[in-house]
Parts: sequence; C-alpha cells; structure tokens
Amino acid sequence: MGNLRETEHGVEVVPSRYEAGCLIAGGGFMFAVSTVLLFVARHWSIAKGVLAAVAGLSGVAVFGGALLRALPILVGRRPLFEIHGGYLQSINGKIALADIDELTFGWHAYRPTGMVFSDLVVRSVTNERYFFPTYNMVSEMEIDRLVRTYILPYATTACREKWERQGGMTPRSGP
Repeated sequence: MGNLRETEHGVEVVPSRYEAGCLIAGGGFMFAVSTVLLFVARHWSIAKGVLAAVAGLSGVAVFGGALLRALPILVGRRPLFEIHGGYLQSINGKIALADIDELTFGWHAYRPTGMVFSDLVVRSVTNERYFFPTYNMVSEMEIDRLVRTYILPYATTACREKWERQGGMTPRSGP
C-alpha cells in the first residue's frame, strides 16, 4: 500500500504501516533501553553513573519525544498532511499551491525535529517556511510522486525548475 490516498476532496499523505511499525518498535526499544540505563546508573561508580544518567536522560527525551509525536497520528489514523481545495495543509497550517516557491524534502536544521524526522519543507513566495513532517514514515519515492503529480503543476516555475535540478532532496550543503 502506498502513502498517497486519493479522496473525493483531494489527496492525503498517510503513514506506511511497515515504516510506522519500524518507528514504534525501534523507538520503543531505545526508550526502554534508555529507561533501564537510568535505573542501572545509580549502582555504578560516580563517573560511569553520571555518563550513563546523561545518556539515559538523552535517550528518554529523544525516543520518548519521537513516540509521543508518532503515536497520536497512528492511533487516530489521520493523514500526516493533505492537498485539498488548492492548498497543502496539515494541522499546523496551510499554504496555497500557487504560492509555493521552493520545495525540499529530507532532514534539515531549520527546527530541532528536522534533525530527527524528514520533512517536506515549503518556502512561499513571501519567503515564509512551512513544515510538513513525515516522521520518517513516508518514502522519498512517494514524496516525489506527490510533488510531481499534485504540487508542481500549480507551483511557481522557479519551484518546478529547482525540484528537477536538485532531485527533490535537501541539498547536502545545509540550509
């Protein structure tokens, strides 16, 4: 099953069951390991205990945060984002397809979650940035298909040319 679900109102981007399962299983395992590390750290010497506590707290924060972000989406079976009525929209905001001046997909440094989860990053003609998170549950091929089929025909000419030139991915040189 693909990540794009066509509806009578537009197209929805939904998580892949396989990739969602990998995120939950991997994140859950790492969260559990980090939690155990926190409890075991108090029985070690001071230096080892402090290092283990820092690693455990970091793991609990990162992997717990990832699970807290992903579980509501999976439980509610809601789309990650959608194209509806000429807009690319998620619960965090929306942008008209005709106002899209640049698109990139991948990890980025514009915000902290972009270093963990790949996003579809949209820059408008007014230079505002919009983020459409995939939580690493949508393949690059599906994002490319979404962009080429449903977004680029309505976006600016500069956006189409840049997407073709860079292959849709965030340039490796950084933001």
